[in-house]
Amino acid sequence: MKESIKYIFRRLGFATKVNTFIIGAQKCGTTSLHEALCSHSRCIEAPFKKELHFWSNGPGPNSLANYESQFPFVSAKFRLLDSTPNYLFETSVISRIHRYNPNAKFIVLLRNPIKRAFSAWSMYHHAFQKRELFGEALQSTTLEILKLQSMRRWLPRLTLRSKRIIWLEGTIPINCVPS
Repeated sequence: MKESIKYIFRRLGFATKVNTFIIGAQKCGTTSLHEALCSHSRCIEAPFKKELHFWSNGPGPNSLANYESQFPFVSAKFRLLDSTPNYLFETSVISRIHRYNPNAKFIVLLRNPIKRAFSAWSMYHHAFQKRELFGEALQSTTLEILKLQSMRRWLPRLTLRSKRIIWLEGTIPINCVPS
C-alpha cells in the first residue's frame, strides 16, 4: 500500500498509529526490553531498524508518512513499538509524540548515571578500542544528568496510564523525578 494512502487511513482511524515508545539512556536495558517485548505476538517493531530517531529529527524517516510506513498496517489491538532511547533527552519530543498520538504509552528506562557511564565507557574502551580515560567519560555524564533534569518539565504532563518508569538499580532515589 502506498505511503500516502496508509497515512490517510491511519488518520481516519482504520489502523493504529505508533503507540508505544521505549525511551532512556544508553546502557539502561532498552535493547533487552525491546527484544523481550517484540517476542510477544501483539508487539510489532519497525522491521529494519530499532531506533528510528524520527521524533528527534535524527537520521531516519523524514516525514510522518515515511515514519508510519516503517510499520505494518494493523488494528489497535497491536502495539507498534518505537525504541529510540535518546527521545528522553529532547524536551520537545514527548510533546510532539503526544500531539501525534495522545494515547501513546511511554516506557522510561533509567539507571544510576555513574554505573551507566562506566558501562558505556567499558563497552567503547574494549569493543572499539577507544582510549578515553573514565574521568573524561564522566564529563559527558554530567551533561546527561543536566539533561535528565529536563524530565521534570515533561514527565508530570503524562498521565499515570501512559507512562511506566523502570529503575534498573536501587541506587537512584525514587523521588528524584516527580510521578
